[in-house]
Amino acid sequence: MAVKHRTERGFDRLVNFSDAVIAIAITLLVLPLMDLVASADTQNLFQFLQVNGGAFVSFVAGFFLTALFWSIHHRTFEYFETYDEPLLWLNFTWLLLIALLPFISAAGGDPENNWPTSMMMFVMALLSALLGAIVAHGARNPYLLNSGPDWVRLRLTRSWAYGIFFACLGALGILTSDWALYGLFLLWPFGMVIDHITDRKEADLEEQEAAAEPSGDGAS
Repeated sequence: MAVKHRTERGFDRLVNFSDAVIAIAITLLVLPLMDLVASADTQNLFQFLQVNGGAFVSFVAGFFLTALFWSIHHRTFEYFETYDEPLLWLNFTWLLLIALLPFISAAGGDPENNWPTSMMMFVMALLSALLGAIVAHGARNPYLLNSGPDWVRLRLTRSWAYGIFFACLGALGILTSDWALYGLFLLWPFGMVIDHITDRKEADLEEQEAAAEPSGDGAS
């Protein structure tokens, strides 16, 4: 079976395209706020914020969540040095969900409507699951990686943990959007716990690799 030609430039274009889509999506988040300013019938800033506070909260949440997932996507692709068709389409599907975030954010801000917040959390869960699928695909196809498959598998813990975290917030958001948003404050301590677990696994892997390296003392 012939191997399709892949180049470093082609992989760079894939990463750059992903960055561009994320940059556009994070910029589009602010457009609903611009519409609110244009249609405002008051010059009182505090009154404006009181009326439209939900839209600002939705924007801030969408911005930082998009930035978070760009960071996770960036760190994941640091393990890759080339691509294949499955990786390409997994990444496109991930970008499709990223492109949905401005729409979901624009629909948020209504305290009587829980579905935008719940939908955003479930999209975050799917984004995490897709990153996990990308990691698993790389682990099954080591020729895509610039390091051993054991290293990229460490990211599976993060992907599935974040996926479960956001799925729980999505389920909570069906009942109350406020508490689902408050749950985002748990991201920092939750991330610290996951980092601690993966750091220990990385340290164990480094020890295993160091023990497996020949010492060179017995060379003749």
